[in-house]
Amino acid sequence: DFCCEFRCLETALCNFTTEAEEAKLLLKSLEARNLLESMGGISPAGKTHWAIGASRVFLKQEPVNILRAERARIRHASATRLQAAQRSHAAMMAFLRVRHGVVQLQALVRGAAARGEAWRHRRERAATLLEAGMRLFIARHRQKVMLKAVVAAQSWTRSLQPRQTFLHTKTLLQKLQRWWQSVRQRRRWRHLRQNMTRVQTTWRGFQDRKRVFAIRVAAFQLRRALRVLLRIRKRNL
Repeated sequence: DFCCEFRCLETALCNFTTEAEEAKLLLKSLEARNLLESMGGISPAGKTHWAIGASRVFLKQEPVNILRAERARIRHASATRLQAAQRSHAAMMAFLRVRHGVVQLQALVRGAAARGEAWRHRRERAATLLEAGMRLFIARHRQKVMLKAVVAAQSWTRSLQPRQTFLHTKTLLQKLQRWWQSVRQRRRWRHLRQNMTRVQTTWRGFQDRKRVFAIRVAAFQLRRALRVLLRIRKRNL
């Protein structure tokens, strides 16, 4: 019982075969001896306050009180260390939980930031593509306009000499036409009297032929009427 009750006073005990040897070692240890001597439990003359029997250890009240007080102090220190360890473990676990939550929160925030950065990168890339497409469209439109202008300028430049040649040829043709028309007009005025005489002769001949034809038709109708009258007279006779 002594060893079980005051075992905490010894810092280094080995496994012994008997409890008596363990009790002797406990009492002879430096810590217990110094404790008893400092508190008055052991006199310098000898061991008068404790004795070891076959199965029990005999102590007076004063050393027992001293040992119990030291045991209470050691137990209190050990309980304090246990509480500190438990609180440290609880604080560590709470810190780990908080750190895990903070890490998850950081991961969420960093993920959201990364997704936002990726979204902004996609938008910037889309804007760059749109800008490149618009610039390409404007450049192609300018190229088409410039090509049309160059083609028009080339056509105008190439048409200058043929146009001058055409205008010169047209002027010559107009001169030729005017000369020919004047020739024909002079010829027409030259033969105008003969032509008018021919026209008059033709018209008078047409009129004469028309009158002769009318006279012939009237003579034919008259002869026919006379024949009819003669026939009627013959019948009546």
